[in-house]
Amino acid sequence: MYESKELAEKICGGYILNETEAYALLDMPPEELRRAALQVSRQMMPRKFDSCSIINARSGHCSENCKWCAQSAHFATGCQNYDVVDHDECLREARYNHERGIARFSLVGSGRAVRGEAFGKVCAMLREIHETVGIKTCASLGLLDRESLRELRRSGVTRYHCNLETAPSFFGTLCTTHTIEDKIHTIEMAREEGLEVCSGGIIGMGEGIKFINSYGQMRIYKKEIDILSHIYDKLQSMKNIVLYTQRPNIDYYVPVLSFNVKGKNSEEVAEVLSSKYNIAVRAGLHCAPLAHKSIGTLDIGTVRIVPSVFTTNYDVNALISAIYKII
Repeated sequence: MYESKELAEKICGGYILNETEAYALLDMPPEELRRAALQVSRQMMPRKFDSCSIINARSGHCSENCKWCAQSAHFATGCQNYDVVDHDECLREARYNHERGIARFSLVGSGRAVRGEAFGKVCAMLREIHETVGIKTCASLGLLDRESLRELRRSGVTRYHCNLETAPSFFGTLCTTHTIEDKIHTIEMAREEGLEVCSGGIIGMGEGIKFINSYGQMRIYKKEIDILSHIYDKLQSMKNIVLYTQRPNIDYYVPVLSFNVKGKNSEEVAEVLSSKYNIAVRAGLHCAPLAHKSIGTLDIGTVRIVPSVFTTNYDVNALISAIYKII
């Protein structure tokens, strides 16, 4: 039998859990596990976010068949298609984020690899941002070769993004146009060329798919809508809360709710929820500045709540209580 506090202290001391200890976490009471996770987070992680804002530098028409990506030409997703983002729009977004204290600005492009004239345009914008705006620059442009990574470094880029979406044993069931070895090779070359690497991993994608298939997509969706409807009703009854959607409806709604507290910036509200109440929400423009322009929140963003099928009544009540205290 393992104690969560004991494991947390071992992790904080540099210990890496073995497989048996990791699986033991699944049997721990949720509140006990949360306290242990918070202990590890507070000791091991800095209290300042290394924030990075991204812009879609090239969109759609991607030759790769990654099942998780809306930009693949293999699927009908309705995403926008354009070759390279407008120069002035890109510089304007970089300045906008720099003025608001964002540490990094990244250009993300669709496709197996951004090459040729498009790559030259992206490098030119990255170089100009680096030299004139003052914000750190990152890039995510696919499976680049060594010389292209070197050119990014010369253009002022300090960090390269290349995610490892799942385990090597499962990758082939999600994408057949390239391999996870291709991605690892790109990451290794980026490091060798002096770039930092930002490589997110979606752990347990295979198990996640098994759960969705066994539990049922519509059952998951209905539960998330029910949770969000309850949150919506509570927020609607509060003073100084601005809601930007109608009440959630299973016939036409996705389980996402955006709101603001009158007189407060969305990032401020999210920071208080996170640091004081240990509640994770997303604040800002959510990679959709035009949508925020249409609802009048381009300058302040919104706080976005996205419940999951695992969200409990305790979680909902804790969120509502925290928002009451904030307003």
